[in-house]
Amino acid sequence: MPNFWTKAEQFIGESLNGPRTKDKEFDKLTEKMKTVEIGLSNLKQILQKMPTILNQLELTFRELIISINQIYNNSPFKDITKEIQNKQELIEIEFSNFSKTISKIFSKTSEWTKIFNISKEQIKLREDKRKIYDHYEKKIEKIDSNNIKSKKEKEFFERNTEKYQKAAADYVDISEKAFNSINSSLNRTYDIVNIILCELINYEKMYFEKINEYCKYIKDVDKKFEECKIFANNPNNIDNFYSYDPTKYMDKEIMKRSSLSKPNNNLFNKISHSSNSFQNNDNENNVVLINFRIRSSFVDYNDDEFNKFKEIKDDFNN
Repeated sequence: MPNFWTKAEQFIGESLNGPRTKDKEFDKLTEKMKTVEIGLSNLKQILQKMPTILNQLELTFRELIISINQIYNNSPFKDITKEIQNKQELIEIEFSNFSKTISKIFSKTSEWTKIFNISKEQIKLREDKRKIYDHYEKKIEKIDSNNIKSKKEKEFFERNTEKYQKAAADYVDISEKAFNSINSSLNRTYDIVNIILCELINYEKMYFEKINEYCKYIKDVDKKFEECKIFANNPNNIDNFYSYDPTKYMDKEIMKRSSLSKPNNNLFNKISHSSNSFQNNDNENNVVLINFRIRSSFVDYNDDEFNKFKEIKDDFNN
């Protein structure tokens, strides 16, 4: 075995120039193994994060449903939003199911940490054998076998030649074992990851089919809202939604004073103090007008009120 000084000399030399013996095929394979290991580590971290993300999405959708209920409950759009909520509840279930599936898949990654351990031991042992082989190869090169004169020089040459031959055999043997071990580890890795990815992708397919169904409904939801808005604002349908008549709660004296207010340029007062043809119905007509005036922000009237307003308007114009 090389002594301390020869090891130090070899270490310094390799630090500057690299190893004497270079194996491009083996180095290429070890680099591939390192890349795959990094990929496995990244994939494992991603799988570990996914359940947390899916749980957050599930909670977010649930909170979204609560906010929709707060805004649209007992509104003209309640039926539409109910359908949206039903779809979102289905997506919530898919989030939950997907999270469980990912957790199950992640449990299979525990074997990944063991896959390359044997190969790494083989690589380390090969590197040790390579250094010994390089050491004796360099030593033999320094000896001129054609210029051996003494018995001592001959014994030195034969002894180191024997060590060199053994070091070469050990290096070749461990190189083959390490090479085969890495290949075996890669093949085993692919076998495991193939199964995991197939399971993941198949469930993703099912999951996104559910999402697609949800999106198909959402695609036309703007039209549904617009249709409902038009329907809600139709005078014939308004009683089905919001209806407010402030005159029902007004004091009769207030109504009376309102109908007898002094005329000015206001249309309401002009109508209130117009010709005698409709003065007998002042209170009734003004109640109708007050209705129209106060509720102008949200059209809330029926056909009878509308006809009364037309009669008042026609009398005023005449």
